[in-house]
Amino acid sequence: MPGIVTQFAIADLVLEARRAAGEPVPEGDDLRFFYLGAAGLQLTELLPAKTELAAAEPNSRIFAAWLPVLRLLAGTPTTPGLYGNLVEIRGTLEWLRGLAKQADVAAKLELVENRDRAERLRDLVPALSGQLASVPDLLGGFAATAMSAGPQASDGTSVLGSYERWKSRPPEQWRPRGTVHGSATGKFLQELRRLARDSGDSQLLAFVDGYTVANAAAISGKPFLNGVVGGPHRNQWWRHTWVANYIDTWSWGYVSKRRAVRAEGAEIVFTASNSLPNPRLRYWDNACGSELQDRIRFGNIDAPSVLSSIANAAALPAELPPKLVTLWLDAYTSVYGPPLPTAGIDAGGVHSAYSLTWLTLWLKTSQQFLPEVPPERINLPDNCGAKPPWVDSDGSVFLPDGQVVQPPEAPSGSVSVAEIASAIAAVVLAALNYAMGNVVVGSALIVGAVERVDEATPPDWDELLCHLEWVEVYLTNFSNSIRQLLVAAGLALPYTSDLEHNVIQFSPLGGGQIWPVTAALNTCRSAAAAEYGYPRSTWKPVGGASTWPLYPSEAPEPPVQVSAGTSLVWPSIFLDGWTFTDNGASSVPRYTGTQSNPLALSGALPTVLDAEEWRRRVDIVTSGRAALDVSGFGNAVDLARALLDANPDETPYLDWDLDADRGLGWPTWTWRNPTVSPGDVLGGV
Repeated sequence: MPGIVTQFAIADLVLEARRAAGEPVPEGDDLRFFYLGAAGLQLTELLPAKTELAAAEPNSRIFAAWLPVLRLLAGTPTTPGLYGNLVEIRGTLEWLRGLAKQADVAAKLELVENRDRAERLRDLVPALSGQLASVPDLLGGFAATAMSAGPQASDGTSVLGSYERWKSRPPEQWRPRGTVHGSATGKFLQELRRLARDSGDSQLLAFVDGYTVANAAAISGKPFLNGVVGGPHRNQWWRHTWVANYIDTWSWGYVSKRRAVRAEGAEIVFTASNSLPNPRLRYWDNACGSELQDRIRFGNIDAPSVLSSIANAAALPAELPPKLVTLWLDAYTSVYGPPLPTAGIDAGGVHSAYSLTWLTLWLKTSQQFLPEVPPERINLPDNCGAKPPWVDSDGSVFLPDGQVVQPPEAPSGSVSVAEIASAIAAVVLAALNYAMGNVVVGSALIVGAVERVDEATPPDWDELLCHLEWVEVYLTNFSNSIRQLLVAAGLALPYTSDLEHNVIQFSPLGGGQIWPVTAALNTCRSAAAAEYGYPRSTWKPVGGASTWPLYPSEAPEPPVQVSAGTSLVWPSIFLDGWTFTDNGASSVPRYTGTQSNPLALSGALPTVLDAEEWRRRVDIVTSGRAALDVSGFGNAVDLARALLDANPDETPYLDWDLDADRGLGWPTWTWRNPTVSPGDVLGGV
């Protein structure tokens, strides 16, 4: 389904629409519960993620895939990780920069009295540099880890591999993510609402309202995501994880920028055959600086404590209110039956899922670790020359140990890369090494300048400030390269400027190529009109190839379905469905709005709540005629409002597949016969 950032963008739109209509919305502290509900479906991606078990069963497979990267950030029980070292270096440089700008007797005194803090750079920078040595091996094994860690099922004694037909098992044997997305989805939502309503607790009701928004976002947004990915989560699970981050960046930027331009009487419009937005993508807000983890902060959770649990393989503390954990587990047990004792679906599992969900959202949207400074916004120091004094005329840098670091070569611009994620990583590693080389030399000069200061020798404040400003430039480049590596691993969000494509290469003159491969035209726009056979079969990269940034090359899984529609569209089509045309500066009105994805109705009833329509679709998918039915339910905002306005006692929520698997508007289902491929399905599980 769309990522948490997109869920929050939709949740904000729903709150705005309901407030404008005079309808009740959560307020005050209830909003934390509402937003946690909006992220509720993603919690099951990491249920459980018990850090004391590391990658062992029954921990979430996505947690197992991410664990080596998280350990690099966390360190060991006795050694700080990349996070701790980078944050301390940045804090020390910021402290020194403040003193250099102050440039007075008090600043000199503080520098002399705290010289050991500056001298710590002598140990911190090499430690950070040394941690980079493990990155190539880490990335080399990551593709194989991600490939082997796909969705699985367990009967308590054996585990089905990621390529076996786990959906042929009963839903109670699926992993929690599969169960909650693909089985009794309406019943689970309805039971959550019943329990919250019976409690009379406004915070629990706010959580369920948010979870209702999440369901609407999945029903509307997952078909679109499937179209971009090339297959359902069941078959292309890691590409889903990766693509969702690009759609998160696009969706957050779009909703935020549209809100800003509307305040000035304008709208976002698309030109050049619907390929270029105005304003341009690089001027949209970045989600990676939005601090969204604060919206779901409970207890004493923070990044150092979660990373410490990872480093020490220690149990995570319980941060969620017990009443919320009880609500979720009681609803799960009521609908799906008591969980298998070995499944990890217990209070500790729910707490661990929350903590790791919070941590991944922190990695994606907090500036504490990776500041939001896109390359185009990095300012070079004033009055410090065109380059640092330690950089040679050809850009090379001579390190203290005699090694020479050369500036990285520019990407070739080729779009025919076999292992695209590995190719991206190679470019990023070269940039990392060059940036770190500059930080190493610059920091050594800074420490040397500080050590020369005593009662009789004043600092050369101008020289020190220039060294600090140049090191900050390269440290920002270093942080951006770390961000790119985490983006490749699905743990960070790209910048909006990263979504732009090369207009010349995309033109007929340039051969119509989309470059870079990660541009929004590939990662955020549905390929439904040119799916070349949807859905694609299970991802099986040969030799662990890192192919997830490319459209799948696997053969279609018959029978062919429709993912989201028949025209090339942007995520706005599932957010709230509105598109706009600029009629020209002299026209009144200047902009014309079109609802391109209205709420689907069956008479006066929203189709998403029409039990007769649900039964009709169950019959269709069971008979194997699903490709004949390609109708969706409307945009996420209108769907959410319809679900929130419904009385499930009179109009029950229905069991729609929240992965839109195998196609648009499917009910929940299982394979009827595990020995036949692809075989018949049983609808309505």
